[in-house]
Amino acid sequence: MYSYTSRMIGALLVAALALGAAPARAETPNVERILSAVTNPSPGSIAVIARQLVELGPAADTKLFEALAHELSLGHQEPSARTTVMLAAFELMGPGRWRTVLTSKMDAAPASSAIAALFAVSGQAGNGDDLPLMFYAAGYDPEGDHRSEFEAATTRILLHDPAAFNVVDSAVQTLVPEIRSSLVRALEKTKKPVAARLLARWIETRREMRLECLPYLSRLSLSLDRPLPVEVTGPVRALVESGDETTLREAVVCIGRLVDWDAIPALIRCMKDGDYGMRKDALWALRNMTGLKLSETPTEWSKWFESEVRWWSVESRKAFTALVHGSKADKVATLRAVNLLHAWRERAASEIAIALDDVDTDIALLTVAELQRLDSKAAVPALVDALFGGRLEVATAAHAALESITRRELPEEPLACRELLFPGS
Repeated sequence: MYSYTSRMIGALLVAALALGAAPARAETPNVERILSAVTNPSPGSIAVIARQLVELGPAADTKLFEALAHELSLGHQEPSARTTVMLAAFELMGPGRWRTVLTSKMDAAPASSAIAALFAVSGQAGNGDDLPLMFYAAGYDPEGDHRSEFEAATTRILLHDPAAFNVVDSAVQTLVPEIRSSLVRALEKTKKPVAARLLARWIETRREMRLECLPYLSRLSLSLDRPLPVEVTGPVRALVESGDETTLREAVVCIGRLVDWDAIPALIRCMKDGDYGMRKDALWALRNMTGLKLSETPTEWSKWFESEVRWWSVESRKAFTALVHGSKADKVATLRAVNLLHAWRERAASEIAIALDDVDTDIALLTVAELQRLDSKAAVPALVDALFGGRLEVATAAHAALESITRRELPEEPLACRELLFPGS
């Protein structure tokens, strides 16, 4: 009996000890518990934590959006670690899932923090399909508290979804001026040729947007290769030629940045007929386009332009033929004639680039120097080919010209230089 009782007591003690030693049941993960572990995550851990948030399922997505809105309302100068992780989670889950949450948050007048969160998610993980909801949210931001976030999100969408440019073009006529202005700024920040074409189209077709589009097209043009297509330059030149007092000064400055050679006669007329401010703007445009430092006298500019037009009309074909088939003296004469030209530089560069292959090293070197002066990206492919011509002196000069034209420090090794300028070639 004693033995049996002892064994029973021992068994109960063992069971009690076992129960006391059992680990506590793990708490059910939720958005805040997962985010509480975020301190200074590495790229690898960001992906892991984002995956954990996604695996909570759609039922937790609203809480995740609210947590993001709260984090953004704290006013961090840079995105916090928690913000980075949450945006990675939205990107991972895909728009088919998070769009439902964003739409529901915009059903009523949205809170300021929700607007900021919508812009953050759409810019990080959205595309052109998300722009209409962004426009709607921007309408509830009358003070422009989140205007910069809207512009940044729009720019990101435009950069990775070309179809978004069509969405912007279709919607612009329905938007209030403040949002239109934000779209103009977002387009300029893309630095894309398609953005320039869209701004030019608005200049042509939307009178009320001309004054806000012209300066941003001017700035955008500085990032684009010359010559710009006629659909970009044409609408601005038309404003200069029309003499529309409302937009003329902005159009003159813009055309000077676009470098539209066909606008030169209109600019000279502005120097002749405009008021003091207009004459100054037209003079700046002409000097910026040509690099010439002629005086403010319209007659002096007219004589210069007539001489250039005459050379291109009468002498250019014979000169460029001599550059291929003529004597060394003929070729030098052609290059010296080109050296006096200041308009249609892209055309001149394309015509003389063939002389980089001339068997006479002196001619090849003179051509490199002239291409560098013309400063046209039309010469870049031919100058890259000159790196491989087997003439060290010509290759060295061509490399220097390429750095000057592209405004970049380039590798000295020809293959590396070509790969940097023409990836995958």
